[in-house]
Amino acid sequence: MASLGLWVDQIAGLIEEGVEVVIVSSGSVAEGMSRLGWKARPQHLHELQAAAAVGQMGWCKPGKLSSGAMVCMLHRFC
Repeated sequence: MASLGLWVDQIAGLIEEGVEVVIVSSGSVAEGMSRLGWKARPQHLHELQAAAAVGQMGWCKPGKLSSGAMVCMLHRFC
């Protein structure tokens, strides 16, 4: 998680310089698993969504950055 904190600091610096930053990450599930102490990747959709939601918090630093999440389900687009 330390490397994620470094990214957040770098991104916050860019934003402070006036650069508009958009991050698209697929690492939220892995980050959430780490924060929740889960060793095995969840198999059920609701568990994956929960892990992703918790993992999204890794992108926030109180008072520095805001973060949002959009969960897209493949079957909604096919």
